[in-house]
Amino acid sequence: MYVQQGTASGAEDVAFGVYQPAVTSALPPGWVGNSSGVGKPAMIAPRWDAGKYLGNSTGGSDAANMGAASFSYLATLVHGTKSTAPERGVAAHIKKGVARPSDLIV
Repeated sequence: MYVQQGTASGAEDVAFGVYQPAVTSALPPGWVGNSSGVGKPAMIAPRWDAGKYLGNSTGGSDAANMGAASFSYLATLVHGTKSTAPERGVAAHIKKGVARPSDLIV
């Protein structure tokens, strides 16, 4: 799905959205419990981004390939490279990947 979020005249071209459906459920005959209910599950807001900082910000010759979609939440993990850090190996691998990504190609 292609979303034209803006003019792309600046550095950023981002659109956010939230969709929260109301879900109705009913137990099949013979089951014991509340026979029906309506719930509104929590939704994670998606983000469509076609900023110039993305490698495919123009989509080449096909606008449907422009930009990227992701969720607006970011999980972070703190890793340390100190000799006493239990996650030192992971941190060193990430550091190497950021500094010299070609070294990690197999």
